[in-house]
Amino acid sequence: MQSWSWQPERADFSARRRYASEQPPQAAIKLLKFFLSGVSFTAMDMLILLVGCTVSYIVSLLVIEGLMNYVRKHSFSAFGVYRIVLGIAVLLYFLVIKK
Repeated sequence: MQSWSWQPERADFSARRRYASEQPPQAAIKLLKFFLSGVSFTAMDMLILLVGCTVSYIVSLLVIEGLMNYVRKHSFSAFGVYRIVLGIAVLLYFLVIKK
């Protein structure tokens, strides 16, 4: 019999599972607030919204999978440098340029 030990894989799975289980209730609450706000949509508006959400979801899955594959095969340093440079650019924009 194997005793239980903490493993990072299990903690990661648990965090992902908890995050995934929070999404449907949050989406339902947002959808309910949206419809109770009195906004009216035509069928075409709803279709456009549905297509946009679907395409956005598929693209986000592909991009995340691509980034995860890149990080598995290469060093994480390029991604880290990219995030640092982007963070500095955003800070400069809001602190210096947009006054």
